[in-house]
Amino acid sequence: MASSKRSETAPASSLPSESSHPLRSSCLSARELTPLPTRSIYVASDAPRYETGAKVTISFISLAVVLYGIQWANFLRLNRKHKNLSTEERQRWIDEGRDGDAHPDFRFPQ
Repeated sequence: MASSKRSETAPASSLPSESSHPLRSSCLSARELTPLPTRSIYVASDAPRYETGAKVTISFISLAVVLYGIQWANFLRLNRKHKNLSTEERQRWIDEGRDGDAHPDFRFPQ
């Protein structure tokens, strides 16, 4: 039976091509589409200060900061919930087969 692991000395022809990876092709598509919203935000009529583009960019950065804060608060709440479980609840969760982030010993990064 052949091993599913590749050896260190595998010939290059046995390795998958870079373009065959589905995530790589979708990332290339996203990279190619980046200029489209940029042309709509930073219009030539706003030159040289590009006030509209700066406002839109600052708005997106502000939204990202707010969403990060919400996610951080949610992680903190879930960590407290896991920490404050009684021994009986903890054992019941384990007996129910909770895995991953639902497992009582799991902690989210802060």
